[in-house]
Amino acid sequence: PKDFPALAGIDTQAGLLRSLNDPQLYMRLLRNFLNNYVHFNEQFAQALSAHDFATATRLAHTLRGSAGTISANDLATTAHALEQACASRAPGEQIASLLQVTSTVLAQVLDGLTAFCSAHDTPSPQAATDQVDEAHLKASLQQLRELLVNSDSEAVDVLNGLMQSIAGHPWADRLRATHKAVSDYDFDQAVVELDAATVSP
Repeated sequence: PKDFPALAGIDTQAGLLRSLNDPQLYMRLLRNFLNNYVHFNEQFAQALSAHDFATATRLAHTLRGSAGTISANDLATTAHALEQACASRAPGEQIASLLQVTSTVLAQVLDGLTAFCSAHDTPSPQAATDQVDEAHLKASLQQLRELLVNSDSEAVDVLNGLMQSIAGHPWADRLRATHKAVSDYDFDQAVVELDAATVSP
């Protein structure tokens, strides 16, 4: 769809702008989000039961970034709070309370996306990413490099969104080292890896 309706918990107009006003790209991001986070609660609970705070923190961090990418702003905010609580090993009651809030907001987003995506049956993310719009990819990479050079933390969200949109495409492998450096907030190394990826044959 060219005009996205209001969806529960998602500012679709802002999300479309973040996707370079490309409806197909934004639709893929929404579908990927739905597919990637439908089992978030189970994965997070498993990490907590194993007292694996590193994994719990990573899960909340990834949810925050992906929510920001599609402009699910309330979800990004609650996931950030959950991430901070896990990173600081807050009391179990505090983490449980934040998880409940995050799960409630996530459920609203997922329910809305399920209905919306079902009503707009398009190829699966794997099929949709067989072809990548080179012009948009080039623009995204240029934007990413500028953010990295300026040590702008928005680079994390931009790259997360880009990696979702090219999942299953060879470019995803080429940007894997860049993604790791950005995830570690090593922006200087990320610039090196990005430059290497973009000059690769």
